Parts: sequence; C-alpha cells; structure tokens
Amino acid sequence: MVFDTLATARALKEAGLEERQAEAIAEAIREGQGDLATKTDIEALKSDIEKLRFESKADLEKTKVELKADIEKFRGEAKTDLEKFRGEAKTDLERAVNRMLLAQIAVAGVLLAAIKLLP
Repeated sequence: MVFDTLATARALKEAGLEERQAEAIAEAIREGQGDLATKTDIEALKSDIEKLRFESKADLEKTKVELKADIEKFRGEAKTDLEKFRGEAKTDLERAVNRMLLAQIAVAGVLLAAIKLLP
C-alpha cells in the first residue's frame, strides 16, 4: 500500500498543525509503514509455513521409519548376542561341572587308595 505523505501533510495542516509538524508526522507515518506486511507478504508467508509444515511432516515420517528399522536391527543383534552369550555360558558351565566331577573322582580315588593302605 502506497502512503501519500503530501495528502496526509495537507490534511494535518488543515486540522491546524503547522506545516513543519504536519510534514514530520506524515514522514514518520510513511517510514513506519515500511516495515508493515502486505496481504501478499502474508499470503507468501502462509505458503512458506505450509511448505515447511509439509516438509517437517515428511522428515518426521522418514525419521520414524529409520528409527523403527534401527530398533529392529538392534533387536536382532541383541537377540544374536544373547544367544551367543547363552551358548558360551552353557559351554563354560559344562566345562566347570566336568572339572568338578573330575576333581571329585580324583579325590575319591585318593581316598580309596588311602583306605586300602590302612591296616
């Protein structure tokens, strides 16, 4: 919107202001309007906001899909690691039990030998 400083200054003079005051007020109003948004500016801004909203929604959906894939990958890796750990723990436990059994057999053998040596 174009602001007519001359017409405004004339109207202010007719209202009783001195010419210098009327011109200064008209100029101040014109300068203040330089920062005002027009309807076109507002429509462009609305369009930009809608575009950003659409892009943000698309980015969010993409991130959501990627996050789900990452979670599934992590679950699979965790399951594999857990199964591996269980297998290793089972093997370690079996070895420990076998060692204990061998130790008990050895102790029993020593005890039997000692008993045979008794009078």
